[in-house]
Amino acid sequence: MPVVKRYEFKLQRRLGGREPEMTARFSRCLDPALKQTTLWHSCPPKLQEGIELAAAQVVEIEPFSLLKFDELKPGNGSKGLFCFLREHGPQSLAPQWSNFLINSEVLEQGREKMQNVFCQPFSHVI
Repeated sequence: MPVVKRYEFKLQRRLGGREPEMTARFSRCLDPALKQTTLWHSCPPKLQEGIELAAAQVVEIEPFSLLKFDELKPGNGSKGLFCFLREHGPQSLAPQWSNFLINSEVLEQGREKMQNVFCQPFSHVI
């Protein structure tokens, strides 16, 4: 199913002498280009609704202090997920559906934004 994924990060206000924290929001929806096709228009409205509901996902990530990249299966053409580390508390992984190819722009854009916009380190974990 063709979907569009969106990765949003927001730097939180610093409280006291604590390390800076961020939140993340990952979402996906049905690719709008699919809705322009003849195939889509030939589907019954109930089926269209079911497909849109199946594609729609939103996950809010609790505040974290360090973002890493976790390679799922090392190798050529492998995929990975963002991994969120907290100063106090367990680490967590992004939802499985938010995975992306390692050689994609997502990883490079994530690294660039973390370093240049948020002045936060970004690590690659294997």
